[in-house]
Amino acid sequence: MRKKILVIDDDDDILFLIKNIIQNENYIIETSNNSTDALKKVQFNQYDLIIIDMHMPKLSGVKLCHILSNQFAILAMSSDQSVETRSKILGTYDGFLEKKDLKEKIESSISMAINRRKLKDEVAV
Repeated sequence: MRKKILVIDDDDDILFLIKNIIQNENYIIETSNNSTDALKKVQFNQYDLIIIDMHMPKLSGVKLCHILSNQFAILAMSSDQSVETRSKILGTYDGFLEKKDLKEKIESSISMAINRRKLKDEVAV
């Protein structure tokens, strides 16, 4: 069964790149270029994974991680490699992807995040 993924980033080029990299895999990809639209989508759809850029205007990816992490597997994404960025979302994500590694690591990062969330859900039961 195909996995459904929502990708949230305010950079349309990044959304296009991610969609092109993984669209040929066994994934259904939806995108959102702002947090407001993303929050509407999650109200009416179930996703196996949400990929969230940490630095977005208005409602940041950091806040989105905190809002959505109880319901969905989260793959946090950022060009900022600092420990400070990761510490702001500690415990709210199932994987972290640096944008500089996007092309090389996105497929393995998706699989790991989905599997990690599945294990967390099994342990919680």
